[in-house]
Amino acid sequence: RIFNTATVISPAGCLLAKHRKMHLFDVDIPGGIHFHESDSLTAGDQITVLSGVGDPLASGAATPPNLGLQICYDIRFPELALLMQQQLSCDVIACPAGFSTTTGPLHWHLVMRARAVDTQSFVLACCSARPPQDSGDYPSYGHSLVVDPWGHIVAEAGIGEEVVHTELDLDQIAAARAAIPTSRQRRGDVYRLEPSA
Repeated sequence: RIFNTATVISPAGCLLAKHRKMHLFDVDIPGGIHFHESDSLTAGDQITVLSGVGDPLASGAATPPNLGLQICYDIRFPELALLMQQQLSCDVIACPAGFSTTTGPLHWHLVMRARAVDTQSFVLACCSARPPQDSGDYPSYGHSLVVDPWGHIVAEAGIGEEVVHTELDLDQIAAARAAIPTSRQRRGDVYRLEPSA
């Protein structure tokens, strides 16, 4: 079986975590693309959140953040992001992706900002650089970006190959969650998000 897999590697070169893409991109967009990942890939079945990633002293935070992993189409499912935040204490969602020039202009910024606001977490979204138009390669959207817990884009790349540097103010996570306490205000008596057994 073949999986689309993202990994987290420590500075020492150790494998810290891996995430297998859970939602396969099977779509037919009129006038756009026809794509069926399930023809060649198998869906993963594990939610991935890595505890305490990074150096809290470098960011000024009391404790290092918990890092959740999603891959591309996974980010379109708010239930997954909410489970990661509510039940696994995810603070930062990292999402390598391959949005195209069809789906990117429609939804890239919107979906990344929505997941940041939904979870009151940072979203780190990396999208493949766009190839030359006449190359015949997959038309990636580019525009890798970092979104803060308030939904502001704090850093963004262009369409080409680029490295984006930014510092995450981890205090914004607690500030957003205290100011708009959606986690405490959910109506568990009316609806519920639960992982499958």
